[in-house]
Amino acid sequence: MPLPHAECPPLAVPDPTEHLPSARRRRASLPDFGPPKLAGEVKRKKMGANWSKYFEKHDQRPTLCPRGRFANSTCSWSGVTCDGAGHVTALRLPGAGINGKLDAFYLTAFQNLTRLDLSSNNLGGTIPVNLSMLFTLTSLDLSNNSLTGAIPYQLSQLPGIAKLNLGNNHLTNPEYGKFSPMPGLKSLSLANNDLNGTFPWFVLNCTSR
Repeated sequence: MPLPHAECPPLAVPDPTEHLPSARRRRASLPDFGPPKLAGEVKRKKMGANWSKYFEKHDQRPTLCPRGRFANSTCSWSGVTCDGAGHVTALRLPGAGINGKLDAFYLTAFQNLTRLDLSSNNLGGTIPVNLSMLFTLTSLDLSNNSLTGAIPYQLSQLPGIAKLNLGNNHLTNPEYGKFSPMPGLKSLSLANNDLNGTFPWFVLNCTSR
């Protein structure tokens, strides 16, 4: 699962078994990953390693194909959902073993994102303020990581956010007075962080009118 690149057409890879008789070729083409659980673990670790390369290198930028669309091969990655135009609309990568920081998240490539689930990984650092620029986002789950710093109040400016899960990190108190009402919010978790003080009053504004 290589990182996105500019060559949109898929690379043709020769079949190393084409010189074998047909019966032997069929046997050789069967991947030997052992039990299904082991195969799934191998796939999960490979996926996590590749996404870690993306999040660990701040200068890494996915190259888009013409008209800002990803190559078809990218849309077939595990955890990636695209629309008919090739725009990424969802990233679901819970427990993928991803290391790195969210600062490397390249927003230009994900302007159509509605769901972002990076829960139960090994992400550290602060939550970047520019996540609030993902205006189509309805669900954000960054729980069970090692994120630090204050919760950015700018997340409350996501117009369509319905689910926000930041639980089980090391996040500290945000500037509650700067939070905007979030009338569309249906689920909020800030559990098991380094918050202190009184109950955040901004939660009372998270109701539909």
